[in-house]
Amino acid sequence: MNWYEQVLSTGDIDTIVNLDIEDMQSLSWLQDSNKLYALEAKRIQDEALSQDRDLTHDEMLSMLGFEISSLKINKKLEQLRQTINSPTGNWYGILKQEYGLTDDPSEAGYLLTDGSFLDLSGKNQGGSAGIRAFDHREVTGHLDGMSSGTKGMREFEEMSGSIRWHYTYNDVLDIEMASAPTDQQIREIMNHAKDLQYFGIDVVNGSGKKFFHFTKDFPRRGDILKILNQAIKALS
Repeated sequence: MNWYEQVLSTGDIDTIVNLDIEDMQSLSWLQDSNKLYALEAKRIQDEALSQDRDLTHDEMLSMLGFEISSLKINKKLEQLRQTINSPTGNWYGILKQEYGLTDDPSEAGYLLTDGSFLDLSGKNQGGSAGIRAFDHREVTGHLDGMSSGTKGMREFEEMSGSIRWHYTYNDVLDIEMASAPTDQQIREIMNHAKDLQYFGIDVVNGSGKKFFHFTKDFPRRGDILKILNQAIKALS
């Protein structure tokens, strides 16, 4: 049993929320614990609906406890994300210094939480502009404590709130997210959702489990907004 499962069984959420979480695995566990609280709350609600009855007093108290715990965890996660993405020297600061930012979405590998694009074209390292050259998985090699390969990429998406991004003009937009997008990210997705021949979206967690997958050929912007809303619901 992981410690977040122990928290779920004991309700000792205050102890966990007040921890100074430094390693990436613990941060991933904290996010998983939030999902466990949401699933348990949904189980209670679904059970009452299946029996065509109102929630009992004890069930309502449990639901309230789960909601409060989830709010506490979300607050802690937001604090951690602000640290991780701080321009003063953590993840985003490191990656922006290493790769730079770009205004050309076809050069981008990630859409960051502030709506900016991380430049993976390699032009700042002597390569060609106008196309992404670096693999999405390479960025985690610059971040201490991160796993390598696809696992590290998914952890980075989940913990930083970054959206994996692949775009070619008026052709393809393919994204993957592991946390709810910010308003700035949604705005950039919709800004580039015009005249596409293909749109694809995956929702995963840090361990690679896929919660949502959808693709559509020649989508309208309204289609993409609807799909995006479904993906966000899959993350809640």
